[in-house]
Amino acid sequence: MIASRDLYESCSLGWGGYYVTFNDSIDIPSWLLYEKGRMIDISYEDFITFIGKNIVDTTKACELLECTRQNLSYLVKQHNIEPVMTGVNGNLYLKSQITG
Repeated sequence: MIASRDLYESCSLGWGGYYVTFNDSIDIPSWLLYEKGRMIDISYEDFITFIGKNIVDTTKACELLECTRQNLSYLVKQHNIEPVMTGVNGNLYLKSQITG
């Protein structure tokens, strides 16, 4: 059961939301999830864990990219990175877009 839990917790959303990946080696394309997948209930804690592992704020994105906020802003304006949520004090990004 632990191996399944570890695999589950390694799940991340692929760039642009076009796939889900596990352990950065098992990729499941979105079309297949829609075609073969089924709805499952997840707990609030699982949802928070997933978000915590897959979303980064502006500060963390700059840290991971080793760049300034100005550089990150330029990448957004050039449509190289797309925030999932924008705010006055910063944005939220998919970690998979930042770490490639």
